[in-house]
Amino acid sequence: MKKNLSLIISFITLILLTVILIVVVNKKEKSVIPIEKSQNEVEKVVNEKPNIYLFWGDGCGACRNLKAYLQELDKEIGRNYNLILYEIWYNDDNRTLMEQVSKQLNETNHAVPYLIIGDESIVGFNNNSKDYIKKKIIEFYTSNNYFDIMDQIKSED
Repeated sequence: MKKNLSLIISFITLILLTVILIVVVNKKEKSVIPIEKSQNEVEKVVNEKPNIYLFWGDGCGACRNLKAYLQELDKEIGRNYNLILYEIWYNDDNRTLMEQVSKQLNETNHAVPYLIIGDESIVGFNNNSKDYIKKKIIEFYTSNNYFDIMDQIKSED
């Protein structure tokens, strides 16, 4: 009987530890998950941080690598900005929004990843672009002049 009771207590303890671990891991992951938006949700994220936009394609290797790098960068320099993602390959509204942003920046870009930092854009991603992206993000959030391209898009509507 004592053996069965000990086995039951061990089993319950294991379940509780598993649940606690799952909760802790999920909270940690959520702190670095970017904000996913659709074109219909263009409203500016309200807080003290500037917005950076990433137009990406589901299945794009360079996009996946850039998103991973931005999460690494969060750990290194902190999340001092909002990263707002727009998937464009399977979302026509987001693709249209990317075209509007590109036009507003006097560009004709149709490629992803397309990273918008203030009034500048970076197309593509590889290991050589990491330092440049880091520099631009730090310059952007340390300046007190937060240009938000979506304000320009909304004013055109």
